[in-house]
Amino acid sequence: MLYPTVMIGLIVAYYLIPPFRGTALVAIGLGGAGAIFVGVCRHRTDRWLAWVLLAAGILLITFGEAVYAIMGSARSFPGLPELLFVSAYVPLALGLILMGRPRTLSTDLMLILDTIAVGLAATLVVWITLVRPAVLSLHLTGYAKLIVIAGNVGYAAVLASAALVAVAWRANPALRVLGVGLISFLIADYVYGTEIISGTFTPGGLADLGFPIFFAVSGGAALMPSMAQVASRTHARHQLGARLVMVAIGLLVAPTMLLVAATSGPVTTGFAIAITAAAIGLVMITRIFLSARAYQHKALRERSLRMASRALMLATDRPQIEAGVNAALRQLVPTATARIREPGAPFPDSVTLTLQGGEPPCALGLMVFDGPSARLDELSLTLQALTDQAASAFSRIRTMEKLAAEQREQYFRTLVQTSTDVTLISRDGIIEYATPSAQALFGFEVVGRGLDDLVVRSDGGSWPDTVEAEEGEVRRSDRSLAVLVDRRDLAEDPTVCGVVTTLRDVTAERDLRRDLAHQASHDVITGLANPRLFRHALAEAVRRPGAAVILLDIDDFKLVNDMYGHPVGDYLLVTCARRIDSVIGPADLAARIGGDEFGVVLGDCSDVGVARDVAQRLSDLLAEPVEVDDMALECRASVGLAYAGESGDDSLLMRQADMALYAAKSGGKGRWRQYDGEMSIPARNHAEVGRRLRTAMASGELTLVYQPIVDLAAGETVGVEALLRLQDDGHHMPPPQIVAAAETIGLIGQLGEWILDRALADLPLFQLPDRDPCYVSVNVSARQLRRTDFPTIVRRALKSSRVDPGLLVLEVTENILIENDDERPWAYLDELHALGVRIAIDDYGTGYASLGYLRQDSVDIVKIDRSMLSDLTPRATRLIEGVSSTLRYIGVDQIAEGVETEHARAVLLDAGCPYGQGFLFAEPMPAEEVVRWLRSPAVRAGS
Repeated sequence: MLYPTVMIGLIVAYYLIPPFRGTALVAIGLGGAGAIFVGVCRHRTDRWLAWVLLAAGILLITFGEAVYAIMGSARSFPGLPELLFVSAYVPLALGLILMGRPRTLSTDLMLILDTIAVGLAATLVVWITLVRPAVLSLHLTGYAKLIVIAGNVGYAAVLASAALVAVAWRANPALRVLGVGLISFLIADYVYGTEIISGTFTPGGLADLGFPIFFAVSGGAALMPSMAQVASRTHARHQLGARLVMVAIGLLVAPTMLLVAATSGPVTTGFAIAITAAAIGLVMITRIFLSARAYQHKALRERSLRMASRALMLATDRPQIEAGVNAALRQLVPTATARIREPGAPFPDSVTLTLQGGEPPCALGLMVFDGPSARLDELSLTLQALTDQAASAFSRIRTMEKLAAEQREQYFRTLVQTSTDVTLISRDGIIEYATPSAQALFGFEVVGRGLDDLVVRSDGGSWPDTVEAEEGEVRRSDRSLAVLVDRRDLAEDPTVCGVVTTLRDVTAERDLRRDLAHQASHDVITGLANPRLFRHALAEAVRRPGAAVILLDIDDFKLVNDMYGHPVGDYLLVTCARRIDSVIGPADLAARIGGDEFGVVLGDCSDVGVARDVAQRLSDLLAEPVEVDDMALECRASVGLAYAGESGDDSLLMRQADMALYAAKSGGKGRWRQYDGEMSIPARNHAEVGRRLRTAMASGELTLVYQPIVDLAAGETVGVEALLRLQDDGHHMPPPQIVAAAETIGLIGQLGEWILDRALADLPLFQLPDRDPCYVSVNVSARQLRRTDFPTIVRRALKSSRVDPGLLVLEVTENILIENDDERPWAYLDELHALGVRIAIDDYGTGYASLGYLRQDSVDIVKIDRSMLSDLTPRATRLIEGVSSTLRYIGVDQIAEGVETEHARAVLLDAGCPYGQGFLFAEPMPAEEVVRWLRSPAVRAGS
């Protein structure tokens, strides 16, 4: 309030105190200009230059008044004060034009044309009333007339500029106050001009009062906060009435001036009136053209708004709103785009309008328009309309989403309240909310309790805040229930503020799962494990040392089924299963692995004796009669045992148990056998072995190894025995098993020929300089000896290899020679012996130990079986001595097999046995290693 009070006081002093008039006017002018500068600095308006020019004009007038007051009576007209007054019109007009100009010149050309029309009309009035009389005045000199005319022209310019401000920015409070000052200035200046022309001007009149009012009011307007908004769109509004007044002034001034001149006498200003009228007419024609074009643009804008309205009415989300606005915007500005952004983010290079909607209204977002800034400024109202429509669509969509959310909430609330699943909300570990289904699950109210007290976790620990599909247990007094637990930590969610737990009763599923798992792994009839579980248990057992597997087969079970029917047979199976299960321990597993076949896995059997004891007890228990319907069924079982002291292969252990079972059945049934390496392969596996043999013979995986035969006294190697080895990826097979399988499937002829050819081909490698010739022994099977072409095959092999027949020894077992009365084998052997081939009797002591075949002249060597050296008791030693003495007496060489200790070597030497073979000297080895072994000095030394 200080500024208005000071200014009012100075204005009153100016008018009432004539001596103080000059000082007061200068003070008012300086104060107004200073207030303008203060307002510009304080409010930071973008039209600061306009205000500064306005202050410059005020200062020029103020300086003129100061010079006028200083010169006093010595002044003359026109002088320096008048020159300063005329100069002030330039910054005043420019300042008002800058202040009243549209935001961009292209936004309202018609406003500019209206201002030009008003300016032309004002110029005509000033010309007729001021300029022309000044030119014709007799008391004014030429310089004075020039000053008066320049002042009147400046006056007209200020008048037109003031009209521009009054029409364009009449909604701004600061400019309304400034308009009051401009009116007082224009009135005072007009009166001053007429008095100067008429020569009647005297200082201190009412005309002088308009200038201090203009100074004071201009400063006051600049101090108002609204002065910073003179360029905003909010205040860039002009009313239709004001525009019509401007057009009317432009059109009526010239005719009115002509009418006034005509009624006063002869018309002397007709030329000026005509020129002005023509100019105003051209302006109006241009305005009409622009109005028509503006109408077209308006129609285009309305069409775009209708298009946007239709699109936005159908919009269901934010992208569709943006698409609708952009479609309408491209009709107006093809290169412009619109996008919706969240409130608060600045977009300095774009036109940004606020999306407001809802009740009460609130900011929903920002509509950001990008494109040519001048064109977007022209379309400010249209952009605002698009923004309003988008806000309405946005508000509608949000309302619909809110209603849909409420419906979904009601829907889910109904689901939760009626669902059998239990939903709990816990805070700080205490349940604060539970759905009604919790009462049915737990049997009591759970609010106020902890989840750990209600649901037991599988590991016995506490439930974490986040759990996904983990099974727990609800232990009620009447039963135990399995529940599936899901937990989510929604403590940060303001709508929940806790941990949400969902419990689903899966007791039926658990029980069904257990039943299915039991059915999938157990036999339906006996309740024992099925083959799948048996194989899994066996695979686990062989990973640890001390595993054993027992296979049991009910003897003559088919007869029981055929005689008494399947129900009795099933009862027999169940009884046997119970007996088997009663014998084994908790770490073992019993299974039914076939129709009448059972299997037992001994998982923790550190001693083979324990496994043998179990096999014996199983055999004894299964041999007891079974009572069925007042009758006793004799029941026996064949049992096969295989033991793995170290971790091994489950498939190999299973095959070994199968061979042991086969041996038990072959031995008379109702007994048990433990696997050993000499057992033959069951006939049911011969086809598989045959495929392996054919593949191995073709691929080179079937090989020969050689075990040296040593002079026991000298340590010199005299010969080698060829032994068969199968080196494929299958399980290990001892040579007797390979031969037995080959005989069964008809491969023995081909296999025997291959062995003979290979042994004779390797034999030259064993002949070293300065050494006695080394012979090779080849085993011959019973099937080979019965083949009519056997002698031919041997002769052909000797011929092709060019080997001395005396270096070939054919070994036959004594069992082969006494199995039947067929004399053909001896005939074949005699034929080959006549060629120089030596014949050896193998495995002496394992059969009937008949001396009859020793009378055959073709027998050159007898090989004493290793079993005679397994336990060298005094009686066994005397037996060896007797056999050796007999063989020496009849002139037959002897070789002891299985010599593994120096004690056995010494016993043999004492008994007179000259040759031996066994691990004491060397293990079977490939031909290349035999050559290196023969060259070793240790061999020659016999050590």
